[in-house]
Amino acid sequence: MSFTSLLSKMFMLFCFLAVGVLCSKVGYLDDHSRQKLNKLILNICAPAMVLNAILTTESSYSVGDILTLLLDAAAFNIIMLLTALLLMLLLFRKNPARRTYQFMMSFGNSVFMGFAVMAALYGDEAVFLGSICSIPFNVLSFSVGIMIISGKAQNVRQFFKMLLNPAFIANIVAFLLFLFHVSAPAVVTDTLGYLGDMVIPLSMMVIGVSLSTMPLKSIFSDWHVYLLCVCKLFISPLVVFLVCRLFIHDTMFLNIITISAVMPTASISPILSSEYGGDVTVASKGVFITTLCSLVTVPVMLALLLV
Repeated sequence: MSFTSLLSKMFMLFCFLAVGVLCSKVGYLDDHSRQKLNKLILNICAPAMVLNAILTTESSYSVGDILTLLLDAAAFNIIMLLTALLLMLLLFRKNPARRTYQFMMSFGNSVFMGFAVMAALYGDEAVFLGSICSIPFNVLSFSVGIMIISGKAQNVRQFFKMLLNPAFIANIVAFLLFLFHVSAPAVVTDTLGYLGDMVIPLSMMVIGVSLSTMPLKSIFSDWHVYLLCVCKLFISPLVVFLVCRLFIHDTMFLNIITISAVMPTASISPILSSEYGGDVTVASKGVFITTLCSLVTVPVMLALLLV
């Protein structure tokens, strides 16, 4: 895909984000409605998008290929975790919020923004492949991720309670549908399709609403957040790409993982920080700045790295 075409896709996402900012400023959407839209996207629209992708896409991939992708995605997440640990020890070791920074460098916005970019660039099949990649992400973010933030081992019961959410269940169901070659009538796929189509505009509008409510002065004066941007948006994706290209030989698999790697910090960072003793202010700043900068860095990095 040409840089011009990639830029146009990112500009479309930026327009949706700008609509979210505008809706917030004129009072159409507020923080309460943002939280409701978050639940709508995560629990209804994103699962529908994943299920529709597998039910309507004629995939050339075998079960063995998908299992390989699952292993590749697990390796990708482990590389991200190890890179984040190293960067934290080198750059944030004396920072009181070092654990929060480590989490933000480890996990990206691979569902909200990641799925939107995958769908815009490659269509439904990419969303299905992205959903497979998100399985290790969900497992690790709600286990190792919470341990990083809290500094404590996690309760097993609570881990499974958080993990068994509609988005994760949809990933497993999609894999089973693929495994057994299940089809569905048009009324089902059409319904899922329309719901799934809402993910791209709504997810970007939600990010826009979040950005519009943050106090700009305190955010832009914290230089540690800019250091986070360099680590999350440049160093980590480059490390992931250079390592993953050594063992991932399928071009689409490598592209999907590369897209996940260049995403800004995960939007769940402030939520988990609030719940498990992290620095909520730092997490909110990190989401804001990395998302804002990603509007420029994502097309640039993808133009350089996509094969």
